[in-house]
Amino acid sequence: MARQFVGRLAELAALHETIKRSVRDQRPAVTVMIGIPGSGKSRLLREASSRISAPCLLRIVGYEPEQAVPLAAARDALRKLTESGSEGTQLGAIAFGVDAREATPDALRLFEAAHRCVRRSGQAVVIVDDLQWVDDLSSALISYLLRAAETARLPFALVAAGRPSANVGALRGSVGQILGDADRLVEVELGALPREAGVAMVRSLAPDASVTDAVRIWSAAAGSPFWIEALSTGRDGVDASIGNRLLQLSSDAASVLQVMAVVGRPTDARELADLLTWLSDRVERGASELQNRGLATDTAGLFQVAHDLIREAAVAGLPAELLRQLHARIATYLRGTANGDLTRLREALDHARRAGLPAIELAIELAGTTQRRLLGSDGVRQLVEVAEQVDRSDPRRQELELRLANLAGELGDRLLELERWTTVADRRPDDAVRARALIRASKAAHQLGRREEAAHFVDEARAIGLEDEALEIALDAQESEILRWLDHRIEEARALTTRAVTRARTLIQQVGERGHLSPPLRSACADALQAAYDLALQDDDAVAMADIAEELVTVADGELARLRAQLTLAFAYRGTGSMAHAEQTARAVWQAARRRLYPALMVEAGNRLAQVLYETGKLEEAERVALETEEVSQRVGDTSRSPSSIRSQRHAIATGRGNWQQALADLRREAEGESDPHFRLGLHQEIAVWLSRLAGAEAEQEIRQRLAAADADVATAGCPRCRQELALRTAEAFARIGDPTGATQALATHVGERTRHSREARPYLVHAAALIAMARGRHTRAAGLLTRLSARLTRDGLHREVLWVDLDLANAWMPRDRDRAVTLYRSVAERAAAGGAITDLQVAQQRLRQLGARPTRRPAATGPLGLSRRELEVAQMAVAGASNPEIAQTLFLSRKTVERHMSNALRKAGVRRRTQLAARLATATDQGAKTP
Repeated sequence: MARQFVGRLAELAALHETIKRSVRDQRPAVTVMIGIPGSGKSRLLREASSRISAPCLLRIVGYEPEQAVPLAAARDALRKLTESGSEGTQLGAIAFGVDAREATPDALRLFEAAHRCVRRSGQAVVIVDDLQWVDDLSSALISYLLRAAETARLPFALVAAGRPSANVGALRGSVGQILGDADRLVEVELGALPREAGVAMVRSLAPDASVTDAVRIWSAAAGSPFWIEALSTGRDGVDASIGNRLLQLSSDAASVLQVMAVVGRPTDARELADLLTWLSDRVERGASELQNRGLATDTAGLFQVAHDLIREAAVAGLPAELLRQLHARIATYLRGTANGDLTRLREALDHARRAGLPAIELAIELAGTTQRRLLGSDGVRQLVEVAEQVDRSDPRRQELELRLANLAGELGDRLLELERWTTVADRRPDDAVRARALIRASKAAHQLGRREEAAHFVDEARAIGLEDEALEIALDAQESEILRWLDHRIEEARALTTRAVTRARTLIQQVGERGHLSPPLRSACADALQAAYDLALQDDDAVAMADIAEELVTVADGELARLRAQLTLAFAYRGTGSMAHAEQTARAVWQAARRRLYPALMVEAGNRLAQVLYETGKLEEAERVALETEEVSQRVGDTSRSPSSIRSQRHAIATGRGNWQQALADLRREAEGESDPHFRLGLHQEIAVWLSRLAGAEAEQEIRQRLAAADADVATAGCPRCRQELALRTAEAFARIGDPTGATQALATHVGERTRHSREARPYLVHAAALIAMARGRHTRAAGLLTRLSARLTRDGLHREVLWVDLDLANAWMPRDRDRAVTLYRSVAERAAAGGAITDLQVAQQRLRQLGARPTRRPAATGPLGLSRRELEVAQMAVAGASNPEIAQTLFLSRKTVERHMSNALRKAGVRRRTQLAARLATATDQGAKTP
């Protein structure tokens, strides 16, 4: 019969309240428990776990000897997640190398795969024990899952316990940043058990003990649950309890305990038998004795020391030579049974170093495993320490240093990469290896903006004087990039780029019929083509960019490199006006990134695809892609421009989805929070243009303020391309608010500084000129310009902008040909409705009403509570806090019409007030979402 749990009942209730709250709020909730050794943390977590019935219950346990082993603490949790259908299969391929085709996995791919498994379960509880010893990568996984659950609003409970430590503080800080809401983070400090709870615990463990004895034991144990249990079940005093138990062990039991203590994690009888070179039944007898004495536990066939205090005492009692021998035996065994598994190899390395064994060959094997990226930058630095213990002339050290330099590059740690390639270049006698190391060092320095170092490494490589075509192409390409981006010596860069890409194309053509490029040649050709692409970008030559991007795809090495090259191609297609190809290519990359779990690429490709979908008039799909992409960027925790970029793009898309005032309010917040003038000016510009289109002269003051702010940011950023775009958009905005003189001056600024207009700029130029003509009453000229512009944009597939050109064209026709204007407005309304451009539809409908024409009917749709589409729009804005005048302005309706729709919504919902409508609408929407 199981013992009743006593003591810590309040804390146990707090843990379960965390789990209940996560389900109730459909949001993450966290409890962090802190206590000294023996305060009952593990006991409390075991009891809590036994009472949890969540679909996904994961245990993450830290062990001191494995603190430096990547994912050691999360190993069992990850294996459990691999049982989650197809998502679990994919996680297994990444985490444990099940898929032989799998390229070197990185942490983000693994984290994203784990999140998908958790999300599939619907509800998850993660129990973390001994947090102070959880390895860094497992800690990062915990934070990722928590952030992902917060973004996706999943019921996710995290209960973590540990001694006061840096890890506990780091988790507390991470949780605070992710949740923001202090109420969802509960901290519990485990002190001594109070007398009543301590006495109850003694009597549950030793029913024959008197109350007096129970009080004495509680007092002697100072309220520590560990010592209460030790004293209640033993015959010794406090000071000698563990020591006496160890002395009373048989030799076999002592040997088993010694190995278990040094291994430091749960292990099975077979592994113990192999380490001791015994038969399994002998191990099991020794383990059974340990269990009987309360020194070990057996959970599902895995043995471990019953408590860290016991393990620490057992290790402390080992003679130094015996401890060294045990570490050596364990290291040899782990390496022999690793089969390329990074976790076992990393564990073996720690034991080898503690045993004082040479670890260089083990380090080389680690740096070459397919899972090597999981080591991270800290892992690379630890292996550098191993290399530095070996003589510089030793070929094994040179091999390890080369592998570590490559790994630093794979990890994207440019400082570490620069350091490691510089080391390789300094220490390798082989000229070819040294030259290539110098090129890699130059690339890293370039990316860090270190011009002098980057140029110096190129000069050093040239000075070696090797006659190697791949090397010469790579050097020309690298020097051209330094001249282009760091020195701004464009013509010198052009000459080197031309020489490099000409030789590269000749090589590609030569091997096209006879075979494949060698890795060095492939890399050099890719470098040359990238330099050529950058040159075309600077020249604003979209056709050349597309041609070069297609070549880049053919020479890209590896799946991820090919996908990135294809994304570059999608951008180039967009510049040439090939929007169908741009959409097709961006969509293929986005889908592949989602399928293969490349989170960073998912963000890049999703951003690109959402932009193309928006420009082609597919706003509803663009919004879905943007939302999913933003969610991924939030859980990835990207510190680049991607999160703010996709968020701003989502708000821009939302301007066309109906509630444009809320979208502009969101863009205003983005602008206020943006510190980089280069990105802030685009937000100011976007707000001004949309205000001019949707509010017109009523918003003149803010429009002028936004454009002035954008102009100041352009001056700070010093970007010629942005300056030209701002001039064109300023001309449009001024023309729309009735200031053709200011618009003409803005246009003159653009035209005066350009001798050639890019394909992307020309439509803005024509549109602005047409609006200026209309503002001056020259409607025939405006109609002619807009008609030609509409045809061109339609041909290029830029259907989003075509809607506004056609709205302006209909406006130009109104004074002379009302019927033609009505026909065009109806055409815009139909196209807008088909693509989800609700704002454009509303503008067209409003203008039809102003002309006395019947607005086009939108497809009938019944929403929650039987509301029509328009009633639902009005109701949603109302419950969000908008007033009737605000709703009327946003939806381009009269106030009387808004009142009628509001009255209908209240009647259909069977309520009288907006607050009641909000509750009814939320319930009906939730029920509708759950209906198959």
